[in-house]
Amino acid sequence: MDIKKVTLAAALMGLSMGAQAAVHTFSDTFASPLIVDDSAESTTLDVGIISGDITDVNIILDFVKCAGSVSGGNCVDKVNNAYIHEIGFLLESPSGTEVNLITTSTYASRDAGARVTMTLDSDSANLLGGFTLVSGTYRPVGDLSSLNDESVSGTWKLSFSDAAAGDPLGLNGWELVITTDVAAVPVPAAAWLFGSALLGLVGLRRKAKK
Repeated sequence: MDIKKVTLAAALMGLSMGAQAAVHTFSDTFASPLIVDDSAESTTLDVGIISGDITDVNIILDFVKCAGSVSGGNCVDKVNNAYIHEIGFLLESPSGTEVNLITTSTYASRDAGARVTMTLDSDSANLLGGFTLVSGTYRPVGDLSSLNDESVSGTWKLSFSDAAAGDPLGLNGWELVITTDVAAVPVPAAAWLFGSALLGLVGLRRKAKK
């Protein structure tokens, strides 16, 4: 068997039969933070028709937790420590699958209060929790891979909550980074003809050498 022929044929077939990954980003930011204080709210992102099924989901949260008031997306007039164990975030897919991102008591007790940007990725080795809110990449409480094989199209909902009054939680914005598998575009007929010609040339060269 001519390995060169097999390699070339396999490469051409791969162009038409293989699957490719596509990364989609959807985001929303708020001129004034969405505030909850001993309450819960939700916000949504509507995604149009996109081919392929989900293979990976990451979510980025920009939020602030304050003991005082919130202005311009940041803490002002700090009077005491913020009870960061009160916060909660939950993502719901268009198919209705819910994933807990941060739950009450994920964090411990109190913190000075801060604005942070967290990327939640189920492949991260960094666990959420502790006594301080710090920007970075973390593994969420729930498993975002439970969204794999679903459709990305439709309405995504982010719910967020604060369990007690006096130290509000403010959502400044959020972003979804979703990877889908998509079928590759078939190789045009011209490419197949070109490949066939190359295979023919390889065969003629082998005969000439003999």
